[in-house]
Amino acid sequence: MRTSVEKVRSGRAPTAERSAATVPYTETMTRTLDAAVAKLATLPDDEQDRVGRWILDELGDEERWARKFSSSHDLLTKLADEARQDRQANRTTDLDPEDL
Repeated sequence: MRTSVEKVRSGRAPTAERSAATVPYTETMTRTLDAAVAKLATLPDDEQDRVGRWILDELGDEERWARKFSSSHDLLTKLADEARQDRQANRTTDLDPEDL
């Protein structure tokens, strides 16, 4: 009898819920991720879905932040230059974490 992870790897998920975005596992997965997926496969379907949604949300957040930072490089460079100029011209105040 095949385990849930083996069924997913072979393209036959143990649940009826499969989408076009589902990709069979390949040899490119690290051992750590493979172990995590194997452990997740033992959870009830609703827990697997909850963790899966959380992972996808986290990855989506990372992609959004990467796009925001890549598109704001010029602005961040300009702001950093202004901050350096203000510091050199003594127009800044040192921040003491104890005063926060």
